[in-house]
This record gives sequence, structure tokens and C-alpha cells, in this order.
Amino acid sequence: GWLPYTKLNINLGDGMDIDTGRFTAPVSGVYLFLLNVYGAPRDAVVLSIRANEFQELASCSGVGKASQSVVVDLDKDDTVAVFVNDKSKLVDTDNNKFTHFLGILLRPKTVRF
Repeated sequence: GWLPYTKLNINLGDGMDIDTGRFTAPVSGVYLFLLNVYGAPRDAVVLSIRANEFQELASCSGVGKASQSVVVDLDKDDTVAVFVNDKSKLVDTDNNKFTHFLGILLRPKTVRF
């Protein structure tokens, strides 16, 4: 299922919706997404970063932890979210937030080089 979130540190542009776990691009442009997760020490974690629910941009897997990054060109209102394999056991608690998902606008489409 889709990775839910319980805390949001910064949300410039109001693109992230922690209730749905989806980021909606507030403007067209090139974005960088970074994902870092920790699971149970001996269990596999399998995740993918997806655009518009179905397009897999990047995937990652590991035993106990995994990370991935991707640069993608998005149109305004495109969505990006993290899909988690149902067997993955993530270990975030109220006191320890190990999972991080960051989205950074690198260049708006209105800026040309």
C-alpha cells in the first residue's frame, strides 16, 4: 500500500498531503525525491517511488533498510508517492522517525537555461 506519514517538517508550496502520503507538484518543473526507510533488522523492505500512482520512477529494497533517489520532470498537479510492499515491516515509532521522504524543486519549468 501507500506509505503513510505522521509528521511533516516543511511543506513549502503545500504539495505534500500526509493524510494520503501523496505529493502533488504545485508547479511544473524538475524535482529531486529522496527516500530513506528502516525496517525490522532481519526483514526485507521493498518500496518504489511512483508518479501518478502507476509509473514507477525508482525502486529500492534491502534487509533492514533501504534508500533511493530520483530526479523527475513533473507537470503541475502530477503526484508522487511511495508504494510499500505489503510484507515490508517499517519500524517508525512516535519517538523514532526513521522514514524520510523529501521532495525538492530543482528548477521550475518557467526557468530556461
